[in-house]
Amino acid sequence: MKALAIAALLSVLSGVALAQDPAPVGAAPRYGPAFDPASLRSEMRGPATQVMVVGTMHLANLTDFEPGLLGPVLDRLEGFRPDVIAIEAVSGQDCDLFRRFPGRFAQSAQGYCPSTADAYAATGLDVPAATARIDARLKTWPARPSAQERRELAALFLAGGERTSALVNWLQLAPEEQIASDGLNDVLVEQLKALANRQNENEQIAAVLAARLGLNRVHPMDDHTADSVAADFDESVGKAVNEVWAQPNPTLVEMQNQPVDTPEGLLQTFRFNNLPSTQIGQARAEMGGALTHPAPGMPARKYVAWWEVRNQRMAANIRASFASQSGARVLVLVGSSHKAYLDAYLSAISEVELVDPLSVL
Repeated sequence: MKALAIAALLSVLSGVALAQDPAPVGAAPRYGPAFDPASLRSEMRGPATQVMVVGTMHLANLTDFEPGLLGPVLDRLEGFRPDVIAIEAVSGQDCDLFRRFPGRFAQSAQGYCPSTADAYAATGLDVPAATARIDARLKTWPARPSAQERRELAALFLAGGERTSALVNWLQLAPEEQIASDGLNDVLVEQLKALANRQNENEQIAAVLAARLGLNRVHPMDDHTADSVAADFDESVGKAVNEVWAQPNPTLVEMQNQPVDTPEGLLQTFRFNNLPSTQIGQARAEMGGALTHPAPGMPARKYVAWWEVRNQRMAANIRASFASQSGARVLVLVGSSHKAYLDAYLSAISEVELVDPLSVL
């Protein structure tokens, strides 16, 4: 029962920050921070870094999905011209950490980390060695890479546990260049072909868009090191959270009823998912419900703790993705329930100017 409760907690995606209740009349003012990092933005030299967090449904949950349905969404996101694309995926480095700490992260590794064994067999590089090679290679990356260089980089990304970035390079090869060579063997080529058809927003949106724009990689920013927070959750946590989920959630019902079977319908659904009212509705129903759940000992608040730790670390990973590209345009593609939390955390960063997805979609 405990394992099932933890599994349910680690698989859910939900939440938006709640508005703070005003202090009672006559009460002493609440203590707050003396300094807001965002206040330095007006004094900053050079342009702000524009960050657009786009909340998406998970394409794996759609029936009768065809990649062509994403045409209008891809065209509009391409118009934003991002220099950096961050995705909801666990990095190869984090997956390597998970495998080194099976007592704490065995479930996380199994759920979020594809095997790199075939890439290791082809290249002789484990995740740390491949990651070091990727970093060195990108420092001297040419403006117009050859097909050989693209294949080599794709092989390195597969060995480093960064399969979506491998696909970004594969998609920039002409059909006759998509061959087993330069570190890619027949097994890895088949993996890339399968990845190109995977029903997931990381591949069908982020990788396709990055390839269109000539980028060399995407940046995995999901965090499941936070899963260690949930390792000691007992049955009371799972029971309380299940009771929260069982409550009526009009926003979720409306989200599930959005059209997804035509290109324009799917675009409309993306717009709906990114409405402020949608984000607030999700938060009030799920995180708000967890914070106010009446069970003794407040077990549902432990779930909120896990969720907040995870999203704060996701925000830090996003910040790291553009640390060396001040003034860049950054697209974050993430499950819609994360959007408002990430907007809230990223808005506190000195150089970040948030972009409303509704101005692009």
